[in-house]
Amino acid sequence: MKSLLVSHLSHFTAVRYLSEALFAVRGFILAHILGPLTFGLWTEMRLFLTLLQFIRLGTNEAFVRDYPYHVGQGTPEIGERIKQATNGFNFLTGVAVSITGAFLLLSGEYSNTIENSFSWLLWLVVFFLNQIYWLVQSQLQAAKLFLETCKLLAGFSLISTIGGIIFAFLYGLSGFLCTLIASYALIISFVLGFSIKQLKPSLDMVLIHQLIRSGFPIMAANALLIFLLNIDKLIIWWLLPSKDLGIYSIQSHVTNFILLAPGSIALLLFPTVMEKLGETKKPESISVYLTQPTLLLAYMACPVLGVMYFALHLPIRWLVPDYLAAIRPGQILILASFFVIVGRMPAAILVSLKKQNLLMTISFLPVVATSVTSYFAIDSGKGIVGVAGCSALGFFIYSFLVTLLACHEINLSTKKITRLFIKIAVPLLVTLLSIGMIDNYIPSNYSDWPSDAIQTTYKCLLLLIPTGGILLIYRLNNSMLHD
Repeated sequence: MKSLLVSHLSHFTAVRYLSEALFAVRGFILAHILGPLTFGLWTEMRLFLTLLQFIRLGTNEAFVRDYPYHVGQGTPEIGERIKQATNGFNFLTGVAVSITGAFLLLSGEYSNTIENSFSWLLWLVVFFLNQIYWLVQSQLQAAKLFLETCKLLAGFSLISTIGGIIFAFLYGLSGFLCTLIASYALIISFVLGFSIKQLKPSLDMVLIHQLIRSGFPIMAANALLIFLLNIDKLIIWWLLPSKDLGIYSIQSHVTNFILLAPGSIALLLFPTVMEKLGETKKPESISVYLTQPTLLLAYMACPVLGVMYFALHLPIRWLVPDYLAAIRPGQILILASFFVIVGRMPAAILVSLKKQNLLMTISFLPVVATSVTSYFAIDSGKGIVGVAGCSALGFFIYSFLVTLLACHEINLSTKKITRLFIKIAVPLLVTLLSIGMIDNYIPSNYSDWPSDAIQTTYKCLLLLIPTGGILLIYRLNNSMLHD
């Protein structure tokens, strides 16, 4: 059972990394083709896609938690009703937002204030298909159909990257959006066997109301984390020109890539955690799913973060030099991603224990802290570098609080909690000290890109000695399979 879980985890994580790598390539090439101003407009569209997922009011979150729980309890028929009601509400909200947005654009209400109205109309279609895409993916994962999930991810990323680059080059942003529409439609149809009836949507309003009541706190907690990850862009969008948003956001393709592993582990382990709780109803029974994945992620992340820190400037400096101002904030956010990585599994544990209200409460503090400090950073002239530093502060507060409370909820002793935090801190401290020494004693070489690449590779190899060493020591002394 455990070997099968690790196999699924490996395949799913590999596909997600491949997909995000393709998206990163697509993002850098789009940035070059569109330029900072239009790329900033596309970033605004991405932000809307991120924020509008909350119109589902937590039904998807309730489904992902409750469906495997009922399977573990031996009541799959209840899980099936939950799935159908979730599908129906997703369709209803997706259609409502798309029609409302189209009416506002076509009525002329915003025709003088929104750039590229035709592109925004295309975006509305992208939004609806994006809703269906994530609905299908969440249901495949909840049912542990990981092979089908991999097909969905790999197919969409491949089609949208190749086609998106070609049509963006030929027709600009509108051409890219048309490619996204075609990519979503093709891959969803392929996975569902070209029949939308496979989703079996229903509008059971009584059950939908129960799902909203159960899932809204989970969604709110997730929303606060998503706001935390995007509040920097929202502040920049509000207070600075669109060009600055385009420059700042180019690094998000790198940080998204970094955050895939913890997301994959949380997604794959969550159904197993819920089934375990359904069987035992004891919080202590899932302690291994908090401590071991969190430590494994902490030790595995640091070599990757260090390499990304040194390598970030290469594609920006030599491929998209208009975005040079993104290098320093990007490096700050790469290192700060460590806190988000180690906080993912503790957050999932809190949700599994139905402590979503507590998670929502503790997530509010770092969002407020990031928002307020970012505002003053811009007001004092610190610009996008200051905003990145404020985001790092918010990530740290979130990670510390969510991990501490998750440990408390599974009844870990104070001694074990202290040891866990020390073990988490060790790889980060080693990485920061190594980066500081390498940056201080080994100068950069920007004379030409081959020299820069060679010097950067040398720095990365030096960094892998201490960070790879502590990872090896950890792996020799710990094994998730044998805990």
